[in-house]
Amino acid sequence: MSETEESLEPSYGLVAFFDILGYRQIIANNEIKEAAIIVQRILKKIAKHQKFYNSIGGRFDISETLKYLVFSDSILVYAHYPSDENLRKLQAGVFAICCLHLCCDFFEEGLPVRGAIANGEFFVEEASFAGKPIVEAYELASVMEMAGCVIAPTAEAEFINLGPGESLN
Repeated sequence: MSETEESLEPSYGLVAFFDILGYRQIIANNEIKEAAIIVQRILKKIAKHQKFYNSIGGRFDISETLKYLVFSDSILVYAHYPSDENLRKLQAGVFAICCLHLCCDFFEEGLPVRGAIANGEFFVEEASFAGKPIVEAYELASVMEMAGCVIAPTAEAEFINLGPGESLN
């Protein structure tokens, strides 16, 4: 076993896969630079959303765990769970809200997305990624015939009873 193979450690957490609808037509119309600028601007907004929700929760910094990869017309957003089990629901809520903002921000820019959120063990190292929740989110998103984001069966439990009535502090 090589040194690289020994250092590969999977994460456990939430994964969202988004597909930008109409992206192939944008490329065909040579508007790729404008689209890339919009995508980068929206992804930078995620950090602003994270800071706001971190200020509400104040108990962990999701920017340390919420990451994303962009490849062609797809975006992979992922976050490993915090070591403190009590913060898991808070992180799930912040993750879902950041994904909601991502969908809304893309839609407002004329780039609707379809996506899905899944839960489980995954691996991301630089531009390499693998794992059942990534495949599950990709497959679920790819069959959607609408813009929006759904929650996969593996992630449903993370969002049960997560709402205004539940205290996250």
